[in-house]
Amino acid sequence: MAVIIGCVSQKGGVGKGATARGLAVEAVRAGLQVEVVDMDTGQATLHEWAHDRAVAGLTPAVKVRLSTALGDVLAGAAPDADVIIIDGPAKADDATLELLRLPT
Repeated sequence: MAVIIGCVSQKGGVGKGATARGLAVEAVRAGLQVEVVDMDTGQATLHEWAHDRAVAGLTPAVKVRLSTALGDVLAGAAPDADVIIIDGPAKADDATLELLRLPT
């Protein structure tokens, strides 16, 4: 079972995305299978970051997918994922609360 890391907060601008990006890059460099999910579909900053990295040819490549429903996030995860990194939306919502209720 994958380790799930949720970067969440009740407000934006606190470093959730930066934390998710740094964790993702280092986990990929360590050889882990990483799933990154951007749940802030309004801004999609992680999704755009991954696209910009790919266009610039930066390594390691990090794939990010967009999703708003936690059930879709977990159901869509690759079965061989070691780590699932979730960047939550800028404001806590029902999906954020659902994420926080996941068993530890």
